[in-house]
Amino acid sequence: MKRFILGILIIGALASCGKEKDKYPLDLPLRPVVYEQVISTDNVIERSYSGIVKSEALSKLSFRVSGTMIDKYVDIGDSVKKGQILAKLDNTEYLVKYQQALADLHKGQALLADSKANYERSKVLYLENSISKAQFQSALANYESGVSSVVALEKQVQYSKIQLGYTKLLAPADGTIGSVETEVNQVVSPQNVIFTLNTSGKEYVEFNVSESVVSLLKIGEPVTIAIDSVKGEPIKGEIRNISTVSSGFGNTYPVKAELVSSPVGLRAGMTAEVSLDVNLHQTKKKIVVIPLSAVQKDFTGNQFIFVIKDIKNQEGIAEKRIIKTGAVTNTGIEVLEGLNPGEYIVSMGAGRLQSGEKVGVPLKEEN
Repeated sequence: MKRFILGILIIGALASCGKEKDKYPLDLPLRPVVYEQVISTDNVIERSYSGIVKSEALSKLSFRVSGTMIDKYVDIGDSVKKGQILAKLDNTEYLVKYQQALADLHKGQALLADSKANYERSKVLYLENSISKAQFQSALANYESGVSSVVALEKQVQYSKIQLGYTKLLAPADGTIGSVETEVNQVVSPQNVIFTLNTSGKEYVEFNVSESVVSLLKIGEPVTIAIDSVKGEPIKGEIRNISTVSSGFGNTYPVKAELVSSPVGLRAGMTAEVSLDVNLHQTKKKIVVIPLSAVQKDFTGNQFIFVIKDIKNQEGIAEKRIIKTGAVTNTGIEVLEGLNPGEYIVSMGAGRLQSGEKVGVPLKEEN
């Protein structure tokens, strides 16, 4: 009786298993994977780069003499006119030197007047043979020396006056103050930048691209520029300069994109994000791009993927295939060799697959 009951239970269990298999065609031994069909796409990718807003006419302003800055008349964002006083140094020392030079000049001019009068008298007396030739030549030499001294003193006055004038920092042109680098009461020298001045030149964004991209760019290509500090829609721009010399930072090359228009509130030094389309091979042909998660690497360094073959009844066979990859795009990685559009690949869950292993390929729901 016990054997009979056990036999019924076994038969019932087998029948139950059979029903479950009919309901779920993916049997437990099959490894389920995420898959997708390979398609070709345009040979263009979008790249984004961080850059800095700059101005073609951005000037760094410094005093031409050293001293303590005692006054500052402008701040960031202020509009200025050519010749406007922007800041002042303590001019006490330079004023004293100028006044001393003036005093020396006046003294020299008085001495010159005396030597000239003596020379004129000596000239008359010498012609009358009332003095010797040596006395006349001495008077002449004193007069010529006086002339030379006055010329030198005049130059010293001029120099001192110029130095005194340099204690005022003037705007070299109309523009807007882009930054203030020094504050009042600081001791400065000609090497210290006091202000940066945007003289209303065209703004541009400078950014760096890799050596693999720089050769694909062309002058005049459009870009889109987004600046978080400036509200509104992204700004249109065009590539105006592509450097042929590396910046020295990871073999990158500076690129300048000129802004088509300058929005209100834009300032040199702001951070910007530049987006542009890059034609990977300078052709119009299609390319194959797959998810990065689909690509594996074996112990020899070869990159490979699993292609799903013989798909039938939600089952397929995973086949390992070596591929050659190209550029990384914003949607995945380009496949140069080893894969064709229309094939199915394992996009996720390929970590422990073996070539030839059966995999579950569940039907995808239609949107």
